[in-house]
Amino acid sequence: MIISKTPLRISFLGGGTDLPIFYKKLKYGAVISSSINKYLYVTIKKQNKLFDEKYRLNYSITELVTDIDKIKNPVIRECIKFMNIDDYLYISTIADVHSQTGLGSSSALCVGLLNALYKFKGLNVSIEKLAEEASYIEIDKLNLSLGKQDHYSAAFGGLNYIKFLDNDKVEVEKMNLDGKLFSKLNKSFLIFWTGIQRSSEPILKEQSQNNVINIKKLIKLRGYAKEFYNLLKRDDDLSIESFGELIHNFHGVLKNHWRLL
Repeated sequence: MIISKTPLRISFLGGGTDLPIFYKKLKYGAVISSSINKYLYVTIKKQNKLFDEKYRLNYSITELVTDIDKIKNPVIRECIKFMNIDDYLYISTIADVHSQTGLGSSSALCVGLLNALYKFKGLNVSIEKLAEEASYIEIDKLNLSLGKQDHYSAAFGGLNYIKFLDNDKVEVEKMNLDGKLFSKLNKSFLIFWTGIQRSSEPILKEQSQNNVINIKKLIKLRGYAKEFYNLLKRDDDLSIESFGELIHNFHGVLKNHWRLL
């Protein structure tokens, strides 16, 4: 049995500039994103061929399927196809929080499932490869209106400044904070369960459609990510108020650009 554990994430600054329609035209996109200590778990083992079904899948529902094309969960279906695995499989997923709460659970599932499937095949792969292949499956194979930041946040973990270049390369710089600064930031954040769940796909599709119209605003949003990056580099000068002001300004622009995620 193989179990993968993949972190969920919070995106602080720069969201929207990780969409290809932006960074391919404006040289690069940039975000500040951090994983959190809430996880998505994927369990995989060989399914006994005595069972009638080839694939037994447990997530929010249970699927008993003989044909891979009849798998309803698109991420699970495309990951198995991508890995070219023909074995009988039992796959189960569970997360520390509800799905559709804006913490990147879909991308965490894709990264975590690919990681587990590679281990199932006895292969070790880099986190860069996991992130890029997961983004390829969701963006190119499933044609979802997503940026890449969730896949890279899930694969790399930690607090990162991530740049998406116009040549499709991605640069991830880990913000290795000292203990005092980390504690200062960590004690200043609260996350609440609102009871609201929604699919991000319609919102992200709207974002993608509006990017050309709101290009100046997106450039400003990208700049806020760089500002916070510079603040962290001068960690002795960082105040929670300055970080809060950046977040406030970022969401002020965001509300006028698209519905807040």
